[in-house]
Amino acid sequence: MTFEIGDTANLQSASQKTSIQSSEQRNRGLIWAIVAGLVGWMFIALVVAFMARAAWDDLAVGVQSTASTVSRVLAEYSDQMLISADLVRQQAGRIVGDAGPLVVDRSAYEELRKIIDISPDLVSVWIGDAEGQAVLTTREFPAPDLSGSARDYYLSIRDDPDHLYVGNLIDNRYPAEALLINTSRRLSDPNGDMRGFVQVSIDPAPIRELFRKVNIGFDSSLWWIGPVGRPLIREPFLPAAELDESAPPRFDNSTEASFDGSVSRPAFYGISGVDGEERLFFWSDAPIYGSRIIIGVSYDAMVKRLTMQMVPTVALGSAVGLSLTVILWLLYRARSKGLNYAAHLESKVRERTRELDRSVEQKDLILQELEHRVRNAFSTILALTRQMMRSSDTLEAFRREFPARLQALANTHLMLVGAQSRGVASIADLAQTALAPYDIPPTQIVITGPPVELSSERALGVGLILHELVTNSVKYGSLSADGGLVSVQWDIEAGDVHLLWREAGGPPVNGPEKQGSGTGIIDRAVAMFGGSIDRRFDPGGVEVDIIIPLR
Repeated sequence: MTFEIGDTANLQSASQKTSIQSSEQRNRGLIWAIVAGLVGWMFIALVVAFMARAAWDDLAVGVQSTASTVSRVLAEYSDQMLISADLVRQQAGRIVGDAGPLVVDRSAYEELRKIIDISPDLVSVWIGDAEGQAVLTTREFPAPDLSGSARDYYLSIRDDPDHLYVGNLIDNRYPAEALLINTSRRLSDPNGDMRGFVQVSIDPAPIRELFRKVNIGFDSSLWWIGPVGRPLIREPFLPAAELDESAPPRFDNSTEASFDGSVSRPAFYGISGVDGEERLFFWSDAPIYGSRIIIGVSYDAMVKRLTMQMVPTVALGSAVGLSLTVILWLLYRARSKGLNYAAHLESKVRERTRELDRSVEQKDLILQELEHRVRNAFSTILALTRQMMRSSDTLEAFRREFPARLQALANTHLMLVGAQSRGVASIADLAQTALAPYDIPPTQIVITGPPVELSSERALGVGLILHELVTNSVKYGSLSADGGLVSVQWDIEAGDVHLLWREAGGPPVNGPEKQGSGTGIIDRAVAMFGGSIDRRFDPGGVEVDIIIPLR
């Protein structure tokens, strides 16, 4: 197949048209890859956002359920404490008498002490007269000279026989009382006149301890708000003097809010008066006395928890996105390379077509070279066969050794063919080919020398020699031992290659008692390329010096 000279213009025009089309296709491919990448990243972002929203809702529902349950349980427990206080007040009223002067002798003191001792949540009882003067207390006997006439626990109940005072005593003769919750009710005689009052101090430690054991997390806090809206305690601890100014925002039961706008329990957003953080407050009201237990949860702490939970998901999404980007880029690059290769291939086809006629002319020359090589190969095989038949002691020895040597010859020929049919091979490649069948660790082999290419006749001979040396070393020499070492070194001197085979680290070397078939093959191979060989059987290892003429 040939082209006419008149077709040159058409070929150039077709080449330009192909180049333009290839460029346009590459641009379209790039746009497609960018759009697909953006769509993929948007989809990944939506999936991650959806998963984040679902995780946030689960987290919010869990916190809401736990905080609401805890607040309800603690609210009911606060009712039990106040009920216990009222029961003690009834007992105290019975002890001091229902009418007439208050009984405040030692027997009354001892009876009150017994009641307090069996009440785990109650700490002390104070009884005052109608003017607010303390007349009996479980703290000490007789009662100290103290007046509560100006105190809230007296003023708030003086004119209301049914009112229950619940609050804190910040300024007190007994510092421990400031850590307690003080409750007070009026004592009235049968006709309704005020006889005095009974104050019972409650220890809020059980409520604090229960809250700490639940461990809601998220930097949560507890507030106990009294029946009239006065803060009584906070956990973590806050001094009573700071409770009013740091209390949660005021709200009523109609105020409800949550993360998703719908809740089953009251919740309220607000800023903490303690640390200024945004918090979500959950509360429950005690069913009997109306105290309110509020659980505050840090919004920032919940966001941090969600962030930690979403790190693997975001990392996975990023990895998927990056993988998608890489895949799209590789697809684009592959398509671009395909287009470039197609254009290049088309150009090469046109070029190769013009060279086809010249290639046909080389056919006869190649056939002649092939005939020459086949003839040489058969001559070498015949010589090898004759040599082994003379040197082999038995037919079994011939059968065992001949295939290996024939395979070495075949490997050398294959290597020559692989060297782009130039009929030459490098010494390094010959050495590697001889060593390859034995899978020898690289630490046991040293191959050094300048680049040297041998003609086919010399390569066949050197390949056979190296095969025999490697075989003997593996069987008897240094390569038969774990620590053995073989060094193949060569250099060029005066137009000849000086190749040195040296072994070390193997079993002690003894000279051969008689010449074997391998020695004869090596001598025959040396004679093939007109070289020379010198063998030295040192106890530390065999050394073989080979001279290979290059001319």
